[in-house]
Amino acid sequence: MTEASLASKQPSNLDYADPTKFRFQCVKIPKVEYNTIQANIPGISLAELTQPTRLQQLKIPGNDLTFEDLTITFIVDENLETYKQIHDWMAGLAQVDSDEKYRELIADGGDRMPLSTQTSSTDAGRPTKMTPDGAIFSDGKLIVLSSRNIPIMEINYQDIYPKALSALDYNQNLTDVEYLTASVTFGYKIHTYLTL
Repeated sequence: MTEASLASKQPSNLDYADPTKFRFQCVKIPKVEYNTIQANIPGISLAELTQPTRLQQLKIPGNDLTFEDLTITFIVDENLETYKQIHDWMAGLAQVDSDEKYRELIADGGDRMPLSTQTSSTDAGRPTKMTPDGAIFSDGKLIVLSSRNIPIMEINYQDIYPKALSALDYNQNLTDVEYLTASVTFGYKIHTYLTL
């Protein structure tokens, strides 16, 4: 076994990560960026396989990587614009009351990721136009800042979509002003790290 020197074990940067030094950006909800007060880097888990043997089963790493959900918390503005952007995105995906909200969602994001889908699809022998992915998904990034507020790393989330949006609770019994906050949970395809 190779022995490492004490100098090689020491981190190159002795500053610790400050949980208040970050920014969150998402293309589809730009007004949330300056109001985000909490965000996470989701955990990941690797599937484990069991290899049977004559004596004892051996555990070996699998190849299925599972990403936990991305959750952010943001302050809601007086006109509820930040909240409504996410609400309308979810309502458009779910087509709750009519196809109109879905059509608006598709029209609004049709210019995003134009090369992400083919132009047509064969559905039971009939060519039809495919829905552009850019209208349904968005990309997001969590920018980690140094102790001097300089961006040092980006965590890029590919193809995020909202899964849950918390309720807003108004309350006349509060003795001090506590601004409304909301949390949104996103599903996504993958996240990657980029050192700046």
